[in-house]
Amino acid sequence: MSDFEMARKAILRKGCAFAEIAGVSELWSALGRKWLAEIAGRSPITKACGGVQVIPPGIDTTLFKPQDKTLCRKHLGLPADAFVIVTGGASLNDANKNVPWLFEQLSRLPDLDRIIVLAFGEGAVPVPDRLNVRLTGGIRGRRDLARLLAAADVFVSASLMETYGLTLVEAMASGTPVVAFRVGGIPEAAPDGQGAILCEPGDGAALIEAISSVRDSPRLRERLGDLAHETVHDRNAASSFSNRFAQLYRECVASRENAQRKQPALTT
Repeated sequence: MSDFEMARKAILRKGCAFAEIAGVSELWSALGRKWLAEIAGRSPITKACGGVQVIPPGIDTTLFKPQDKTLCRKHLGLPADAFVIVTGGASLNDANKNVPWLFEQLSRLPDLDRIIVLAFGEGAVPVPDRLNVRLTGGIRGRRDLARLLAAADVFVSASLMETYGLTLVEAMASGTPVVAFRVGGIPEAAPDGQGAILCEPGDGAALIEAISSVRDSPRLRERLGDLAHETVHDRNAASSFSNRFAQLYRECVASRENAQRKQPALTT
């Protein structure tokens, strides 16, 4: 027997032993990202234990929801007729967020005098001279972030990798379309055509084209915003998240009880 075959059988034995210890006939690992679940599902241990179940992360859809854009802009001191782009994250200096590159691309948009970019997050990055960028700093309050996202015409991300992209989901829940790269978990969080326009990573021309299409067509902007809200409202609602986890636990408990009933009684 080869070393590979012995290792494979050892992993299978461990998986079966783990499932037996857990007392269930099927052991589910709950992940919130399908692409990570696919990777985890390749593991022999995962296969031996029953597989992987995906539960989308939950957000507060009573907070992140469409709001009166005019009132949100008035609160933030934004002109009602400006085209507002929002971007950001925990830190603007995070190389993965790719913010300096994004600003360079945005500076190539036509009619920049009517565009305002709101960038939230800790830190500061270089801003092209012609681009009107307002750095808000880190936003601690979720209500403040919800207002910011609802005030925008589009949320734009140039992230090079996202395991899921909860900020994109929060923007969509707020009725704001998303433009982003097709990387990591983004296609799952913000499906192309269902409230989002996705581009190939690093394709600045495609990114600008997508933003311009949203800017030039109020009808498209409204349709994508409605689709974004509909996509997220049921899929990522906190109640849906908790209900699916509760159901998973009930299934595990029932499976454990069935396994225990099948075990032979001990005799002395």
